[in-house]
Amino acid sequence: MRAAARNLLAIVTLVRVMQIAIGIVFLSAPFSKALRLRAFEGTLAYLIPSFGFSRDLFVVAALVIVVEAALGWLMILNIWGRPTSTVAFCVLLGFTAVLVYLSGNSDAPSCRCGGWLAFAERSGQSPAFGLIRNVAMLWAVLCVYRSSPGPATILRRQVPAANRGPG
Repeated sequence: MRAAARNLLAIVTLVRVMQIAIGIVFLSAPFSKALRLRAFEGTLAYLIPSFGFSRDLFVVAALVIVVEAALGWLMILNIWGRPTSTVAFCVLLGFTAVLVYLSGNSDAPSCRCGGWLAFAERSGQSPAFGLIRNVAMLWAVLCVYRSSPGPATILRRQVPAANRGPG
């Protein structure tokens, strides 16, 4: 029994460490984008007309920065586990799709704004590093999602079986 409890504690600890690491990446990326705002807007200028969106790049850049920062804090503080993980997964999936799109175009600009994990981009590594990083983060977010209590568990008051009464 003790071994099972120890294993469970190890898994819970590992998932929490992954959640904090994801939060740190999500918090560092907005700073990287804000510090290299012109490069980030250049990447957006390349992407947005391609997909037919408006040209108000500053608003889009600000929205991305705010969403990433909020997700970082929510992950680190372990607030709204499953909803936060769901949004983080969708955001990462979107960023991964953008990386795939940009890696297929040789003239695409790079904002090098993946947070502290973007060091390889700065050192001239291929876009494959960003894809590998995002796939690893997608897996980690999925682990956090699966270990987080669902909304019904969070919102429902836990009543011991002995106090429930009939029915």
